[in-house]
Amino acid sequence: MASVDKPRGLARENILDSATRLFLDKGIDKASLSDIAAAAGVSKGTLHYHFASKNDLIFHITETHMKAITDELLSLLNRMKKCPDRLFSVLMSSLLEAKGRGRLHLHLVREAVAGNPELRSKIAGSYKGWEGLLQDSLCQLFPGHRAPAFAAQLIIAIIDGFIIQDLVRKEEVDFTPLVEALMALNAFFSDKQDGVS
Repeated sequence: MASVDKPRGLARENILDSATRLFLDKGIDKASLSDIAAAAGVSKGTLHYHFASKNDLIFHITETHMKAITDELLSLLNRMKKCPDRLFSVLMSSLLEAKGRGRLHLHLVREAVAGNPELRSKIAGSYKGWEGLLQDSLCQLFPGHRAPAFAAQLIIAIIDGFIIQDLVRKEEVDFTPLVEALMALNAFFSDKQDGVS
């Protein structure tokens, strides 16, 4: 029996929240539109009014998720413009502290890799944007950086790897050696190899 539909804005938010929770709990492929509608307390008709297909819902959640990460990355990069060692440390801990977000990220990437080319394209676009943001920051922090694109890709790959590690490990990770290694790597590629002023 379908429940009484909620006002449009509230219904849409409930659908998105419920879908996100179900994607985390069951996985994207096992969360049906019927499950999502029931969890949101709306009819399937209301769900389809807001999202024509499950893919539309997945795309919206992906865009919201990627935008949140991008906004956080931009904020961190702007706050840490003069402190590269703090940037790497804060970047790692900040992006890893939200375990739910990390799990959602892995579910979305898995869905993209498992055969959803449109989703893969959206996620790839976000990764490209993140690389560009990091490249710009690395060039500011390390004048004359000779390989900012490589360094940005490496940092993002490290963060992705640590998201996985953080979800499966029980103990906290000490980022100090990693931060030192990232500083050394970027100093190596910089005109100023004796340190950053």
